[in-house]
Amino acid sequence: MSFRMRCPKCHSSNLDLEEDQRAFLGGGRHQVLLHCYTCGMILYGEARIQEEFERQRVEWEKQAKERQERAARARAARAARAAVRPRPKPRPKPAAAAPVPAPTPAPAKQAPEPEPVVATAEPTPAPPAASKPPEAAVEKVTDPSLTVAPKPPRVHAEAAPAAEAAPKVEAKPKTKPKAKAKPAAEPAPAADGSIECAWKSCVKPARPNSKYCSRNCSNKNARARHAARKREKKTDTQKTDGAPA
Repeated sequence: MSFRMRCPKCHSSNLDLEEDQRAFLGGGRHQVLLHCYTCGMILYGEARIQEEFERQRVEWEKQAKERQERAARARAARAARAAVRPRPKPRPKPAAAAPVPAPTPAPAKQAPEPEPVVATAEPTPAPPAASKPPEAAVEKVTDPSLTVAPKPPRVHAEAAPAAEAAPKVEAKPKTKPKAKAKPAAEPAPAADGSIECAWKSCVKPARPNSKYCSRNCSNKNARARHAARKREKKTDTQKTDGAPA
Protein backbone atom coordinates (compact mmCIF):
# COMPACT_ATOMS: atom_id res chain seq x y z
CA MET A 1 0.00 0.00 0.00
CA SER A 2 1.49 3.34 -1.04
CA PHE A 3 1.71 6.39 1.23
CA ARG A 4 -0.88 9.14 0.92
CA MET A 5 -0.98 12.34 2.95
CA ARG A 6 -4.03 12.90 5.12
CA CYS A 7 -5.63 15.82 6.91
CA PRO A 8 -4.03 16.31 10.37
CA LYS A 9 -7.46 17.18 11.81
CA CYS A 10 -9.96 14.64 10.43
CA HIS A 11 -7.53 12.13 8.81
CA SER A 12 -9.30 12.43 5.49
CA SER A 13 -7.50 12.00 2.18
CA ASN A 14 -9.76 14.51 0.41
CA LEU A 15 -7.00 17.17 0.18
CA ASP A 16 -6.09 19.67 -2.51
CA LEU A 17 -2.89 21.75 -2.92
CA GLU A 18 -3.79 25.21 -4.19
CA GLU A 19 -2.27 28.64 -4.74
CA ASP A 20 -3.80 31.57 -2.92
CA GLN A 21 -4.30 34.27 -5.55
CA ARG A 22 -4.77 36.88 -2.85
CA ALA A 23 -1.33 36.31 -1.28
CA PHE A 24 1.49 37.38 -3.65
CA LEU A 25 5.03 36.46 -2.66
CA GLY A 26 6.85 38.19 -5.52
CA GLY A 27 8.52 36.92 -8.62
CA GLY A 28 5.18 35.76 -10.00
CA ARG A 29 4.65 33.34 -7.13
CA HIS A 30 1.64 33.05 -4.83
CA GLN A 31 1.32 31.52 -1.41
CA VAL A 32 0.65 27.77 -1.42
CA LEU A 33 -2.04 26.30 0.84
CA LEU A 34 -3.39 22.81 1.60
CA HIS A 35 -7.18 22.70 1.69
CA CYS A 36 -9.22 19.81 3.21
CA TYR A 37 -12.66 19.56 1.63
CA THR A 38 -14.02 17.29 4.39
CA CYS A 39 -13.49 19.41 7.51
CA GLY A 40 -12.51 22.73 5.83
CA MET A 41 -9.08 23.05 7.45
CA ILE A 42 -6.47 25.11 5.53
CA LEU A 43 -2.75 24.75 6.08
CA TYR A 44 -0.79 27.84 4.84
CA GLY A 45 2.82 27.98 3.83
CA GLU A 46 4.91 25.64 1.77
CA ALA A 47 7.32 24.96 4.64
CA ARG A 48 4.54 23.88 7.00
CA ILE A 49 2.98 21.65 4.37
CA GLN A 50 6.36 19.98 3.71
CA GLU A 51 6.94 19.48 7.43
CA GLU A 52 3.53 17.84 7.90
CA PHE A 53 4.18 15.63 4.88
CA GLU A 54 7.50 14.38 6.25
CA ARG A 55 6.04 13.69 9.68
CA GLN A 56 3.20 11.59 8.27
CA ARG A 57 5.57 9.72 5.95
CA VAL A 58 7.92 8.73 8.79
CA GLU A 59 4.98 7.57 10.88
CA TRP A 60 3.55 5.55 7.98
CA GLU A 61 6.91 3.81 7.34
CA LYS A 62 7.17 2.94 11.03
CA GLN A 63 3.69 1.43 11.05
CA ALA A 64 4.37 -0.48 7.82
CA LYS A 65 7.52 -1.98 9.35
CA GLU A 66 5.60 -3.02 12.45
CA ARG A 67 2.93 -4.63 10.28
CA GLN A 68 5.57 -6.60 8.37
CA GLU A 69 7.20 -7.82 11.59
CA ARG A 70 3.84 -8.81 13.04
CA ALA A 71 2.98 -10.75 9.87
CA ALA A 72 6.37 -12.51 9.95
CA ARG A 73 5.84 -13.56 13.57
CA ALA A 74 2.36 -14.88 12.74
CA ARG A 75 3.76 -16.95 9.84
CA ALA A 76 6.49 -18.37 12.09
CA ALA A 77 3.95 -19.31 14.76
CA ARG A 78 1.76 -21.08 12.23
CA ALA A 79 4.77 -23.00 10.90
CA ALA A 80 5.76 -24.05 14.43
CA ARG A 81 2.27 -25.28 15.21
CA ALA A 82 2.15 -27.19 11.94
CA ALA A 83 5.49 -28.88 12.74
CA VAL A 84 4.35 -29.98 16.21
CA ARG A 85 0.94 -31.14 15.11
CA PRO A 86 1.00 -34.87 14.18
CA ARG A 87 0.18 -35.64 10.65
CA PRO A 88 -3.01 -37.59 10.11
CA LYS A 89 -2.58 -41.21 9.17
CA PRO A 90 -3.58 -42.09 5.66
CA ARG A 91 -6.92 -43.76 5.44
CA PRO A 92 -6.79 -47.45 4.53
CA LYS A 93 -8.07 -48.28 1.15
CA PRO A 94 -11.35 -50.18 1.17
CA ALA A 95 -11.05 -53.87 0.44
CA ALA A 96 -12.21 -55.02 -2.93
CA ALA A 97 -15.74 -56.33 -2.80
CA ALA A 98 -16.17 -60.05 -3.43
CA PRO A 99 -17.68 -60.84 -6.81
CA VAL A 100 -21.38 -61.53 -6.64
CA PRO A 101 -22.14 -65.04 -7.93
CA ALA A 102 -24.47 -65.20 -10.88
CA PRO A 103 -27.96 -66.42 -9.98
CA THR A 104 -28.62 -70.05 -10.85
CA PRO A 105 -31.55 -70.55 -13.21
CA ALA A 106 -34.60 -72.13 -11.60
CA PRO A 107 -35.49 -75.64 -12.75
CA ALA A 108 -38.28 -75.86 -15.27
CA LYS A 109 -41.62 -76.95 -13.84
CA GLN A 110 -42.89 -80.32 -15.05
CA ALA A 111 -46.48 -80.69 -16.20
CA PRO A 112 -48.61 -82.63 -13.66
CA GLU A 113 -49.60 -86.14 -14.65
CA PRO A 114 -53.31 -86.58 -15.52
CA GLU A 115 -55.35 -88.38 -12.87
CA PRO A 116 -56.86 -91.72 -13.88
CA VAL A 117 -60.58 -91.64 -14.54
CA VAL A 118 -62.52 -94.14 -12.40
CA ALA A 119 -65.92 -95.25 -13.73
CA THR A 120 -68.63 -94.98 -11.09
CA ALA A 121 -72.06 -96.60 -11.21
CA GLU A 122 -74.93 -94.20 -11.53
CA PRO A 123 -77.30 -94.30 -8.52
CA THR A 124 -80.75 -95.68 -9.22
CA PRO A 125 -83.52 -93.13 -8.66
CA ALA A 126 -85.74 -93.76 -5.64
CA PRO A 127 -89.45 -94.41 -6.24
CA PRO A 128 -91.64 -91.33 -5.80
CA ALA A 129 -93.35 -91.06 -2.44
CA ALA A 130 -97.09 -91.22 -2.28
CA SER A 131 -98.55 -87.78 -2.29
CA LYS A 132 -100.76 -86.82 0.63
CA PRO A 133 -104.36 -85.90 -0.13
CA PRO A 134 -104.98 -82.14 0.03
CA GLU A 135 -106.31 -80.97 3.33
CA ALA A 136 -109.83 -79.81 3.32
CA ALA A 137 -110.29 -76.12 3.53
CA VAL A 138 -111.27 -75.09 7.01
CA GLU A 139 -113.98 -72.55 7.06
CA LYS A 140 -113.61 -69.83 9.61
CA VAL A 141 -116.52 -69.58 11.88
CA THR A 142 -117.07 -66.14 13.12
CA ASP A 143 -119.19 -65.58 16.15
CA PRO A 144 -120.54 -62.04 16.42
CA SER A 145 -120.53 -62.35 20.19
CA LEU A 146 -116.76 -62.97 20.21
CA THR A 147 -115.77 -59.91 18.16
CA VAL A 148 -114.00 -57.08 20.03
CA ALA A 149 -115.31 -53.58 19.48
CA PRO A 150 -112.63 -50.98 18.54
CA LYS A 151 -111.55 -48.59 21.27
CA PRO A 152 -112.54 -44.96 20.88
CA PRO A 153 -109.64 -42.54 20.16
CA ARG A 154 -108.14 -40.92 23.20
CA VAL A 155 -108.75 -37.18 23.36
CA HIS A 156 -106.38 -35.04 25.43
CA ALA A 157 -107.67 -32.23 27.56
CA GLU A 158 -105.45 -29.68 25.81
CA ALA A 159 -106.72 -30.74 22.36
CA ALA A 160 -110.37 -30.23 23.27
CA PRO A 161 -112.08 -27.49 21.31
CA ALA A 162 -112.10 -24.07 22.85
CA ALA A 163 -115.88 -23.78 22.63
CA GLU A 164 -116.35 -26.77 24.98
CA ALA A 165 -113.65 -25.65 27.43
CA ALA A 166 -115.13 -22.23 28.23
CA PRO A 167 -117.67 -19.83 26.73
CA LYS A 168 -116.25 -17.43 24.19
CA VAL A 169 -115.69 -13.96 25.55
CA GLU A 170 -116.91 -11.23 23.27
CA ALA A 171 -114.55 -8.31 22.66
CA LYS A 172 -115.79 -5.14 24.34
CA PRO A 173 -115.61 -1.85 22.48
CA LYS A 174 -112.65 0.35 23.27
CA THR A 175 -113.25 2.93 25.95
CA LYS A 176 -111.31 5.89 27.15
CA PRO A 177 -108.13 5.06 29.10
CA LYS A 178 -108.68 5.01 32.81
CA ALA A 179 -106.52 6.81 35.28
CA LYS A 180 -104.95 3.61 36.58
CA ALA A 181 -104.88 0.22 34.93
CA LYS A 182 -106.49 -2.41 37.12
CA PRO A 183 -104.70 -5.73 37.43
CA ALA A 184 -106.09 -8.42 35.20
CA ALA A 185 -108.40 -10.84 36.92
CA GLU A 186 -107.24 -14.37 37.42
CA PRO A 187 -108.52 -16.67 34.62
CA ALA A 188 -111.32 -18.94 35.72
CA PRO A 189 -110.72 -22.69 35.48
CA ALA A 190 -112.59 -24.55 32.78
CA ALA A 191 -114.92 -27.49 33.27
CA ASP A 192 -112.15 -30.05 32.67
CA GLY A 193 -109.83 -28.38 35.19
CA SER A 194 -107.60 -26.50 32.69
CA ILE A 195 -107.08 -22.73 33.00
CA GLU A 196 -107.92 -20.46 30.09
CA CYS A 197 -105.28 -18.18 28.57
CA ALA A 198 -105.08 -14.73 30.26
CA TRP A 199 -105.01 -12.82 26.95
CA LYS A 200 -108.47 -11.36 26.33
CA SER A 201 -108.72 -12.47 22.67
CA CYS A 202 -107.54 -16.04 23.26
CA VAL A 203 -109.65 -18.94 24.58
CA LYS A 204 -107.00 -21.67 24.47
CA PRO A 205 -106.00 -23.54 27.65
CA ALA A 206 -102.94 -22.16 29.42
CA ARG A 207 -99.69 -24.05 29.70
CA PRO A 208 -98.66 -25.75 32.98
CA ASN A 209 -97.26 -23.30 35.56
CA SER A 210 -98.30 -20.35 33.37
CA LYS A 211 -101.36 -18.22 32.72
CA TYR A 212 -100.76 -17.95 28.95
CA CYS A 213 -101.10 -20.55 26.27
CA SER A 214 -97.98 -19.45 24.39
CA ARG A 215 -95.22 -16.88 24.26
CA ASN A 216 -97.11 -14.96 21.59
CA CYS A 217 -100.08 -14.23 23.92
CA SER A 218 -97.67 -13.18 26.69
CA ASN A 219 -95.97 -10.67 24.37
CA LYS A 220 -99.34 -9.33 23.18
CA ASN A 221 -100.45 -8.72 26.76
CA ALA A 222 -97.17 -6.97 27.60
CA ARG A 223 -97.42 -4.70 24.55
CA ALA A 224 -101.05 -3.82 25.43
CA ARG A 225 -100.10 -2.84 29.00
CA HIS A 226 -97.19 -0.76 27.70
CA ALA A 227 -99.51 1.10 25.26
CA ALA A 228 -102.00 1.74 28.08
CA ARG A 229 -99.25 3.22 30.26
CA LYS A 230 -98.13 5.49 27.41
CA ARG A 231 -101.69 6.72 26.83
CA GLU A 232 -102.12 7.38 30.55
CA LYS A 233 -98.86 9.31 30.72
CA LYS A 234 -99.83 11.36 27.66
CA THR A 235 -103.22 12.21 29.18
CA ASP A 236 -101.60 13.29 32.47
CA THR A 237 -99.15 15.49 30.56
CA GLN A 238 -101.95 17.18 28.60
CA LYS A 239 -103.89 17.83 31.79
CA THR A 240 -100.82 19.33 33.44
CA ASP A 241 -100.03 21.60 30.46
CA GLY A 242 -103.67 22.76 30.09
CA ALA A 243 -104.15 23.63 33.78
CA PRO A 244 -104.12 27.40 34.53
CA ALA A 245 -101.00 28.70 36.23
